[in-house]
Amino acid sequence: MFVFILGREFRLSLAEIYSLFPTAIFEFASEQIALISGVSEEEVCARFAHMGGVIKVVKILEEVKDIPDFTTAAKQYLE
Repeated sequence: MFVFILGREFRLSLAEIYSLFPTAIFEFASEQIALISGVSEEEVCARFAHMGGVIKVVKILEEVKDIPDFTTAAKQYLE
Protein backbone atom coordinates (compact mmCIF):
# COMPACT_ATOMS: atom_id res chain seq x y z
CA MET A 1 0.00 0.00 0.00
CA PHE A 2 1.25 3.47 -0.87
CA VAL A 3 0.38 7.04 0.01
CA PHE A 4 0.80 9.54 -2.81
CA ILE A 5 1.29 13.15 -1.68
CA LEU A 6 -0.60 15.13 -4.30
CA GLY A 7 0.41 18.37 -5.95
CA ARG A 8 -1.42 21.70 -6.06
CA GLU A 9 -3.83 20.54 -8.78
CA PHE A 10 -4.95 17.45 -6.90
CA ARG A 11 -7.54 16.40 -9.50
CA LEU A 12 -4.85 16.20 -12.15
CA SER A 13 -2.64 14.28 -9.74
CA LEU A 14 -5.41 11.74 -9.13
CA ALA A 15 -6.05 11.41 -12.87
CA GLU A 16 -2.35 10.86 -13.45
CA ILE A 17 -2.19 8.11 -10.82
CA TYR A 18 -5.25 6.46 -12.33
CA SER A 19 -3.79 6.58 -15.84
CA LEU A 20 -0.40 5.17 -14.77
CA PHE A 21 -1.87 2.51 -12.46
CA PRO A 22 -5.23 1.51 -13.99
CA THR A 23 -5.54 -1.60 -11.78
CA ALA A 24 -4.82 0.30 -8.56
CA ILE A 25 -7.43 0.41 -5.82
CA PHE A 26 -8.05 3.86 -4.39
CA GLU A 27 -8.60 3.18 -0.69
CA PHE A 28 -8.84 6.88 0.20
CA ALA A 29 -8.35 10.20 -1.59
CA SER A 30 -8.43 13.82 -0.48
CA GLU A 31 -7.00 17.10 -1.71
CA GLN A 32 -3.64 16.24 -0.12
CA ILE A 33 -3.18 12.48 -0.32
CA ALA A 34 -4.27 9.32 -2.09
CA LEU A 35 -4.00 5.92 -0.41
CA ILE A 36 -3.50 3.26 -3.09
CA SER A 37 -3.30 -0.51 -2.95
CA GLY A 38 -2.94 -3.14 -5.65
CA VAL A 39 0.34 -1.87 -7.09
CA SER A 40 3.82 -3.23 -6.57
CA GLU A 41 6.86 -1.34 -5.38
CA GLU A 42 8.54 -2.06 -8.71
CA GLU A 43 5.66 -0.43 -10.61
CA VAL A 44 5.76 2.67 -8.42
CA CYS A 45 9.55 3.00 -8.67
CA ALA A 46 9.50 2.57 -12.44
CA ARG A 47 6.81 5.20 -13.02
CA PHE A 48 7.53 7.78 -10.32
CA ALA A 49 10.10 9.63 -12.44
CA HIS A 50 7.38 10.24 -15.06
CA MET A 51 4.88 11.67 -12.60
CA GLY A 52 4.56 15.44 -12.58
CA GLY A 53 1.60 15.87 -10.25
CA VAL A 54 2.80 13.82 -7.31
CA ILE A 55 5.19 15.35 -4.79
CA LYS A 56 6.14 12.22 -2.81
CA VAL A 57 5.27 8.56 -2.46
CA VAL A 58 5.30 6.82 0.91
CA LYS A 59 5.22 3.04 1.29
CA ILE A 60 3.09 1.74 4.15
CA LEU A 61 5.18 -0.95 5.83
CA GLU A 62 2.78 -2.04 8.53
CA GLU A 63 -0.54 -1.05 10.02
CA VAL A 64 -0.57 -0.10 13.68
CA LYS A 65 -3.68 -1.13 15.57
CA ASP A 66 -4.46 -1.22 19.26
CA ILE A 67 -1.01 -0.20 20.49
CA PRO A 68 -1.45 1.82 23.69
CA ASP A 69 2.10 3.23 23.69
CA PHE A 70 2.84 4.06 20.07
CA THR A 71 6.11 5.90 20.84
CA THR A 72 7.66 2.87 22.53
CA ALA A 73 6.45 0.51 19.81
CA ALA A 74 7.86 2.77 17.09
CA LYS A 75 11.26 2.94 18.80
CA GLN A 76 11.37 -0.86 19.11
CA TYR A 77 10.43 -1.25 15.45
CA LEU A 78 13.21 1.08 14.34
CA GLU A 79 15.91 -0.61 16.44
